[in-house]
Amino acid sequence: MDGNPTQTGTNFCRYIIKELFDLPDDEADVASVGGGDDGGIDAGFARFGTFTIVQAKYSHKEHWSQIVRLTQDARRFQERELNADEKRRLAPLLESQEAATEEGPLSYRLFYITADNISDKVYTKVRELSCENLTVLDLERISSYLQWHGTHYEA
Repeated sequence: MDGNPTQTGTNFCRYIIKELFDLPDDEADVASVGGGDDGGIDAGFARFGTFTIVQAKYSHKEHWSQIVRLTQDARRFQERELNADEKRRLAPLLESQEAATEEGPLSYRLFYITADNISDKVYTKVRELSCENLTVLDLERISSYLQWHGTHYEA
């Protein structure tokens, strides 16, 4: 993960995954990354094993329809079949996770990361559209993860 972060959701997702799971640089690209039909919102998805990270730049009420569409896109992204290359790269991680739980594979966890303090109304709607395993992180909650080579990530 060289260079400074850009304004893209996908780069930010890679960064958050690397930080959340304490990955060394040479393993950060294990994530499967894609963009959403977000209606203009700067957004992206990243998938690492059984985790899906969703980043959206805005969470204001005027972007309601885009937030709904983005969340639906993220759900489809996390449920899609991995391609052969992703399966190969993720195999060791998935096997270790499956071995670590008696119930089998871990369920997906969706992180919805915004550049704003997300409102209760948006949080509730996103939770309804996504899954029970939703974690919402706004800038205040992830400030410790927003350092990139000593500079603040400007969302």
